[in-house]
Amino acid sequence: MPRTGPFDEHFEAYEQWFSRNPWVYRIELEAVVHFIPVLL
Repeated sequence: MPRTGPFDEHFEAYEQWFSRNPWVYRIELEAVVHFIPVLL
């Protein structure tokens, strides 16, 4: 089972950071999209 404690404990800070830096989210998605299979 993955460890989610740090995220669970600090989720508000993560959400605020991504809200202030939406371009980072887009770049991360572009980086991983090639590794995610398309489900039809």
